[in-house]
Amino acid sequence: MLNKNNRIITPAVTSAADTLAELLAYHHINQGDFAERIGVSQKHVSDLLNRKKFLTADLAVRVEQVTGLSAEFLLRLDIAYKLAHHKENDSGHSDKFLQAYDWVV
Repeated sequence: MLNKNNRIITPAVTSAADTLAELLAYHHINQGDFAERIGVSQKHVSDLLNRKKFLTADLAVRVEQVTGLSAEFLLRLDIAYKLAHHKENDSGHSDKFLQAYDWVV
């Protein structure tokens, strides 16, 4: 995507939570009904949608069975989100830890 100065803007990394929230809203599905269908508590769904918890492989497969959204797609979204946010918050390590080997480019 380009901005008005023709510079490329990379969109913020999204998580499975955003995709699920959009799907639930579009189809007017409440958290309680969705939770019941995938076999978890409403609190667990709330925690997923608020990124307090992330999908496990097992839960992603259940979400796929109920919604048709690919479990692999959802898990990849969550992994990309976690990595992007980990890199943003990774400035607190001591210099004596995590020293790259000299052959690392």
